Amino acid sequence: MKIGWMDTHAHVMDASLLLQIDDVIKRCIENDVVSVTLICMSIEEIELGIRLQSKYPMLELFGGFHPVDITNDSIENYQKLEEFIINGKIVGIGEIGLDFYWDKQYRDAQIVAFRRQCELAIKHDVPINIHMRDATQEVYDIISSYKGQLRGVMHCYSGSVEMAKAFIKQGFLISLGGILTFKNAKSVIEVAEEIDLEHLLIETDSPYLTPHPYRGKLNEPSYVALVGEKLASIKNMEHFTIQTQMQKNYKRLFK
Repeated sequence: MKIGWMDTHAHVMDASLLLQIDDVIKRCIENDVVSVTLICMSIEEIELGIRLQSKYPMLELFGGFHPVDITNDSIENYQKLEEFIINGKIVGIGEIGLDFYWDKQYRDAQIVAFRRQCELAIKHDVPINIHMRDATQEVYDIISSYKGQLRGVMHCYSGSVEMAKAFIKQGFLISLGGILTFKNAKSVIEVAEEIDLEHLLIETDSPYLTPHPYRGKLNEPSYVALVGEKLASIKNMEHFTIQTQMQKNYKRLFK
């Protein structure tokens, strides 16, 4: 892979991006984005992602069941997810985790699903991509209970430096998104300042959380360059240095 920006978390199966996917990929190339990790949140999205990947080789796939979509434990879905891992159709599991912000009815089901997918990752030695909202301690407790068997990414991290360091000790990279470019993003900027570059990744989480100066508009993978440029400014480093280290960090996920 040539040196360039990597978007390590994007939802291009969202209709807002999927309907213009050719142009989305074109703008990635124009903005020196060399790789985009698609986050597939259902069996159907994984199947669609596989078709997209056959047309656009710059795409990689993670697949899993997002916590806000968890209402019950479908054995059939987990079997299909495992088949995709075994067949090499997805390179990791995610985004998975806990979200206690929205509906509190399914907290127990979320925990069961999170653990089940963590155990799939351990079984098949693949990384996980973690969604965490209003559940930092609960996520940490579950991760740490596996005693170093897990590795992966803390997606769109917005927590404290202290907790970032705790997750790093558990084998996780800290991924920063468009929030890093916001003027009021004090905690995220502090993480970028304090955490060594070797422990960081960048992402868009498109079509959400669009970086400045396009905040309020549709986000897309090409805008990961704006996140990378902001990180380079904070670290006082050349873009090439950031790009090179991000690629090294991402490759470490796959040993």
